[in-house]
Amino acid sequence: MDSKTQAKKQKILRFEEFLSDKLQPDLRAVLEDRDKVYADMAEFAKLKSMIALIADFGGSSFSKRTGRSDLDDSYKTLVDVGCDFFMQAKVYDPALSLISILVGLDCYVEFTFDEALTFIERREKQLTTKADGLTERALELKSQVKLVLAAIQEVSRAAAMAWARLRMLMSFVLSGGDRSENDNKPQVNINSLPVELVAEILSWIPPLLVMRYRSTSHLFNECLTSQWFARMNLDRHLHLVNLSAEVVYRAEDLDKMLSGFPEHYQCIYLSRKFARTLKISWKYIEFWNSKIPQTLARVESLEVLELSYCQLECGLGPYVDAASPITQLKELLLQCNSLSGFIPDLSPLMSLEKLNLMFNQLCGPIPESIGCLINLKILYLNGNSLSGSLPECLGNLTKLEELYLNRNELTGPIPTSIGGLQCLKKLNMSKNRLCGCIPVELCTLKSLREIDISMNKLTGSIPDEITAMPHLKDVILSQNNITGTIPGSFGSSTVENLYLSENMISGNIPNDFGSWQSLRRLRVNDNKLVGRFPTEIATLPFLKEIWTFGNAISLDSEPSIRDGVDAMFTFLPLHE
Repeated sequence: MDSKTQAKKQKILRFEEFLSDKLQPDLRAVLEDRDKVYADMAEFAKLKSMIALIADFGGSSFSKRTGRSDLDDSYKTLVDVGCDFFMQAKVYDPALSLISILVGLDCYVEFTFDEALTFIERREKQLTTKADGLTERALELKSQVKLVLAAIQEVSRAAAMAWARLRMLMSFVLSGGDRSENDNKPQVNINSLPVELVAEILSWIPPLLVMRYRSTSHLFNECLTSQWFARMNLDRHLHLVNLSAEVVYRAEDLDKMLSGFPEHYQCIYLSRKFARTLKISWKYIEFWNSKIPQTLARVESLEVLELSYCQLECGLGPYVDAASPITQLKELLLQCNSLSGFIPDLSPLMSLEKLNLMFNQLCGPIPESIGCLINLKILYLNGNSLSGSLPECLGNLTKLEELYLNRNELTGPIPTSIGGLQCLKKLNMSKNRLCGCIPVELCTLKSLREIDISMNKLTGSIPDEITAMPHLKDVILSQNNITGTIPGSFGSSTVENLYLSENMISGNIPNDFGSWQSLRRLRVNDNKLVGRFPTEIATLPFLKEIWTFGNAISLDSEPSIRDGVDAMFTFLPLHE
């Protein structure tokens, strides 16, 4: 290569580096900032519409429009309080005259409706000005990109002419040697061409397009499916891709089509592109034929693989089999797809620390092999159609911190081996068909902070030992068949939210209710409780909500007791 050609090549490389390292990231950042501004503008427009709706249909305005003074100046609404629970709230007209708006830095300011509309109009003007400025900056960067591309095109004109000659030769080869009456090209039999010549021509075609020529002839197919052609083709084109990234968030077009390529082509491509990659996080990617490229499991450096919201419809078996030689994969995140079939043998993934398969269409039992994942810390299997009983081997996962099995069709009792999960902090088995008693072993989990086993068929009483768990904050046992009484020792526990609704619990509210200093929310509605609340209810400093309806409980009529409950939350006793 002479000095002039070398200089041109270096100039092109500098242009490309400036384009990929400076202009394109700047343009992407400007467009992202503009999208955020547009999102803020949309939120303010939505808020303006909501204010108009509330002002139009508020309680007092309705009574004024109808001229009926006997109407209550309020209306009822449903409020989402979390965990798919809604409560009925009554909104009075005085509460409609003010609204709190986030003005920045996590600060909220209370406005009247007129003040809020004035603030929104000013904020919309500011955002419009900012969006216009970002648009101008984006146009400026786009013009700079065009200038750089024009410079590259000018410098590489000689290379372009070579490309044109290759395209002509390729067109001749694809013609099969046929010629028309006005064509003086010699006739050539494709299969008689030297395979080296065919490979040299085809290797200049970008990988995303080259595989379409496999059906041209037997020779083309043999060439395109060979390992040496894959290396030649990728050597010519893979330099255009960033090969140094340790974390990859953006999928190229070739990545999306990869599962349609020959397996060895996939392997060579992935081994070169992701040679140093530790994490692949692809979301909302539409892969060709909705399948996971199995060869992704063979990227030896890979520690984290996330393919969420990708509309994948395949099974997990082939992928896990392909991953068996890989020992360092720590996180496999395939949530929110349409993966189907049984969960395969997971024992090859010995290094997994986080497995997220939630909200797919997986069925069948939880495999016994899951007990082999002794390094697992996070396990999300919720939102599937898993059935059968909980395996005893779950107790082998001694490092597990979060276990979500809710929204499945699991049956049988909670295994006593669950007492082996001493690092567990969050447990959710709600919305299944679990039966039997709450095992005492569950109460030995000293690190547990949240437990939700609601909407099952559990029986028996609440173990007294549950109140001795040192870090427990949330206890959700609603919609079961639990009997007995509420343990009185809750008054000395760390529990903040206790949901016992829709069971068959009887007796009185514990006498030491007033010592339950950490309590924020208590739901005991629709049980068989009797008696009256003690006067100590007014002393609870953090109490926000009590649901007692559906019982024979009455509330002390002292005004000081009623004033102890925040009026912003619904208080629903059966009797007053």
